[in-house]
Amino acid sequence: MFFWAKLFNGIGILVGAVGPVGLAVALRGSTAECTCEQTCPFGADGAAAEGVNWNATAWGNYPTAYYNASSCSESSIETLPSQLHTWCTCYNDCDAECDVAVSRTSFQTIAIVFGVYYVSSMLLCVWKVKERKFGQLSNEEAAPLVPSLLATLRNKPFMGLLPAWVCDMTAYTMIGTMLPFFVEYVIVPSSVPECADGKRAAFGMDPVAEDQESEQWCKSETWLGMGLVALIGAQIVAMPVRGVGGMCVAVAV
Repeated sequence: MFFWAKLFNGIGILVGAVGPVGLAVALRGSTAECTCEQTCPFGADGAAAEGVNWNATAWGNYPTAYYNASSCSESSIETLPSQLHTWCTCYNDCDAECDVAVSRTSFQTIAIVFGVYYVSSMLLCVWKVKERKFGQLSNEEAAPLVPSLLATLRNKPFMGLLPAWVCDMTAYTMIGTMLPFFVEYVIVPSSVPECADGKRAAFGMDPVAEDQESEQWCKSETWLGMGLVALIGAQIVAMPVRGVGGMCVAVAV
């Protein structure tokens, strides 16, 4: 019972944590707000490729290499010439609107999935679990709280599993808490050379054709989601081993 409870708990955490990231990657190319390459094209060549007009008055006529997302970071945007600064402002605003729209749709979809699952499971529980009739209820009084707790502490199999459970949750919580900071401030996906133009191939498998690259792979959220998949996936895969170890501890004690 404990194994199945932890299994469904792990799958639920995996879907809840990684689902929005996966949906964001999938929806970014089809969301109306995510047309930054047309709204703020990457230079005059990028505008010609997208079939849109290039606003040379506002954005200038610098070489195409100057118009890239990595040049528009908060640390460097203020040092740019006025026309490049205007282009970066346009691009950053469009990218922020895209992130908000994609995140809203992703979280709304996951919320609907969990809402339907919860309501369905609760209805199934009410339908299948029958209450005992009044005449079948025991007339004995409930056991006092303190003696019940002391009896639990004298349960050797339970006490044998308790330290393992505490260590498991401590390690899991520490890694899950530190992972966002590690990705954001140590790995810094947007700072790698492959993201110099603001795009990268899927899973970092460079080099590939430019039209197969995506700016999503230069974002911390994508790599954080992959880290969470690895973390929670390892926990789920290790559950059978943990269950065997728990039974060995219970038999030993």
